[in-house]
Amino acid sequence: MDPLRHLAETAGFFTRAQARDCLYRDKDVTGLVRGGSWLRLKRGYFTFTDLWQGLDEVQRFRVRGAMAMHSLGDRVALSHQSALAEQEVDLWGLDTTNVHVTRLDGGAGRIESGIVHHEGLVIDDDVVERGGLRMLSADRSALEAAIRADNEAAL
Repeated sequence: MDPLRHLAETAGFFTRAQARDCLYRDKDVTGLVRGGSWLRLKRGYFTFTDLWQGLDEVQRFRVRGAMAMHSLGDRVALSHQSALAEQEVDLWGLDTTNVHVTRLDGGAGRIESGIVHHEGLVIDDDVVERGGLRMLSADRSALEAAIRADNEAAL
């Protein structure tokens, strides 16, 4: 089995560096994206088009959350609806346009490349790990997502 396909099936994505490790040159990557076999999710992150097409909206949101955590590392934890999605809480009515993370390193809040960085006090008990990803607890994430949602979705 192609190691990149295995990565895409398990993690939802693979990186350009991982493709390079599998001996794909930049020219090969460009050709596979243009040919429609691979899909560029964001700069340096790819998946197989057929795999992406088989995902629903929440599954795609989870992949985008995993990519955010891969690129940002231990400086952040998934939060709000992004943490809820990873904890398999129903996202009925919540916006899945942007991935939400809370800064653990005291960094500034901002919106950048489809990721909303939130500032806030985080104590150790608020952070949980699931599937190798750090995230805020379901209770805290539900409250924070509800604050940003309309009344119907919040309830």
